[in-house]
Amino acid sequence: MSETYGDSLLPILLPIVEARVQEADWKLRESALLALGAVSTGCIQGLRPYIQQMAGLMIPMTADAQPLVRSIACWALGRYSYELATGTRQSAEGAQLYDRALLAVAERSLDRHRKVQAAAISALAVFVEESEPELLVQKLPVLVDVLVQAASLYGRKNMRLLYDAMVTLGERLAGTSQLRQPETAQKLFPPLLQRLHALSEHDAEALPLLACLASLVISLGASSGEFCSFLFERSVRVLQVQGTLKRGEALQGAVSGGQADLPEYNPEMVSAALDLLGGVAEALGPQTEALVAARGQGLEALLAAACGDGHDGVRRSGFALLGELGRTCPARVLGAAGSAMECAVGIWAPLVVQCLHPPRLVTGSAVSAASNACWAVGELAAPIGRGGLEPVVAALVDAIAPLLSRTSGFKRSMLENAAIAIGRLALSCPEPLAPHLEAFIWNWCAALAAVRDGPEKQQAFLGLCALVKGNPTAGLRGFAVVCEALASWQEAPPEVARESMALLGQFQAHLAALGQWQGYWTTVRPVMRTKLQAMYAAATGAQLPT
Repeated sequence: MSETYGDSLLPILLPIVEARVQEADWKLRESALLALGAVSTGCIQGLRPYIQQMAGLMIPMTADAQPLVRSIACWALGRYSYELATGTRQSAEGAQLYDRALLAVAERSLDRHRKVQAAAISALAVFVEESEPELLVQKLPVLVDVLVQAASLYGRKNMRLLYDAMVTLGERLAGTSQLRQPETAQKLFPPLLQRLHALSEHDAEALPLLACLASLVISLGASSGEFCSFLFERSVRVLQVQGTLKRGEALQGAVSGGQADLPEYNPEMVSAALDLLGGVAEALGPQTEALVAARGQGLEALLAAACGDGHDGVRRSGFALLGELGRTCPARVLGAAGSAMECAVGIWAPLVVQCLHPPRLVTGSAVSAASNACWAVGELAAPIGRGGLEPVVAALVDAIAPLLSRTSGFKRSMLENAAIAIGRLALSCPEPLAPHLEAFIWNWCAALAAVRDGPEKQQAFLGLCALVKGNPTAGLRGFAVVCEALASWQEAPPEVARESMALLGQFQAHLAALGQWQGYWTTVRPVMRTKLQAMYAAATGAQLPT
């Protein structure tokens, strides 16, 4: 009704609600709270002037003697969490009311009644999601203590809600110095690791816990370092156990009979373990090298199996981990220079090409796997280097370039990863690619123009400059789109500005000598011409002829 009648419902509803919250019959009190929560979207404009009054009614009811009233009160407060959070900027009273509401919900998260726990921890997660980080950091010690106490109190079902609340808090405060204090990790991780230790490597109950740990270790960064060794070892064991189960199922399929009571292979468990390994690598950065060296025996084979798996989610997580290891400790997945690296490249390159095969790209998870494969290629290009790439670079670009087609319909993240991968391959190994530039320059430059400024875009554009220098004829045929790409920077780094404007100057000199500069230059949009003229003047100190 609130969605249909909106604020016109309030003159009828509010007097009834205000009367019923005072009733002795708990069912009437509960119904009043249900009504307040239910109209939080359809009548929010008309309710805003009364938020403080309504919250003042709801907060005491979180401590009601009846569990159902307590749970509905928490749920209803969560429905107004955004208004309560924004009210902190409007008055001191609003700030005090927000604190009271948040702490009331946090307190109820430790209620002995399971339904109250579920409603309260869900409402707490909503409060965290709707609150600005500066509000949350003030309450971080209290929130962390509540979450840790809840971990020892909750049963299996509510633990999943607790994991979600932990992840939400970590993501909301990711990167803040307050979250990344060592004492925060020292409080959050032990109860979670204790639960993980009690579960077997094939127990599906570990899935949400592994996902929670993967998110937390990224959010907390290096402060989670003391727990990463255990997480790494456990994840590798999960991969080993699941690999054994998968091989056992294959044998059972080939031979009649077998042990019917064996646990089933679970590809989601494999994906979760790979994601946790990726989270550990992201958190530790260069320190991942020592951890993989000490405890990563057999990891390369496990990772190769994941990247070649028939399950989209496993491939997606496998290539994400491959890219993360390529970023943090490339020698551990590529081997040393020489025959070991050639062998590794001979393994990874076909797996990438296979993942990008068009018939596979029919589901969202398969596209995500392909996007991660492109990202991994970009991360590995520089460590592999020219010598290692030469035998495979043409095949990789042949597989990646079709993804950039304007008719592909892929999301921006896929197009960015594909465009950057080609650019980084071109930067490391331009000679074999330059002759083929004309085949993909239009779609490639269009995708590069949409990439946000950053180090990856910088490397990709240096690769573009290298290829155009190697094949200026193809560059001229794509002159307009190349110029659009060069002008796409908000603020080009000095090296990019120098290389790209030198390239534009060479085009101008060549075309001017042929009397064709004006004809080419007018194919570029006026706004981009103006921007390129400014970039050229800043980089060279000269004026570009118009």
